[in-house]
Amino acid sequence: MKLVVGSLVLVAAVGAGLAAQGGAGDATTERTISGCVKGEGSEASPWTLTMVAILPPAPVPPPPAAGGGGGRGGGGGRGGGRGDGAPAAGRDGGAGGRDGAPAQGGAGRGGGRGAAPAAPPPPPPPPQTFKLSGVNMQPWANMRAEVTGTGTNADFKVSSVRSMWGTCQ
Repeated sequence: MKLVVGSLVLVAAVGAGLAAQGGAGDATTERTISGCVKGEGSEASPWTLTMVAILPPAPVPPPPAAGGGGGRGGGGGRGGGRGDGAPAAGRDGGAGGRDGAPAQGGAGRGGGRGAAPAAPPPPPPPPQTFKLSGVNMQPWANMRAEVTGTGTNADFKVSSVRSMWGTCQ
């Protein structure tokens, strides 16, 4: 059951990542992307935002399954051992267990099956390039910038730009 749920979560995450990579989705939804501003703003060399990595949304982990807890060793009667299996002296100095029987201490058995190890996250999508329009990007040329707007990779209409630390090569 856990394998099925985990598989469904993985498939949903990969699907969302592929949709984000291909520029698919609603082109009217405003989003913010960041990368390196390249180009000169001409027809031959339009403004582009390169090295844009659009990460898929983090998958929501499934609710934890109720696993059994670990047990505590058996008592072994009045003077029983505490889980090491060795006989202990009883209240009367005898051999330990109830009615003269040897103590039957025992280690508890770890209960239930633990959660399956988490699957590694999917690899990040390859960097993308967006053709920018709507704003003169000259102040950010060859610099990192965070761009907010709408559109697809072929025509991303910029509504605002914010400088980021660092330069691009």
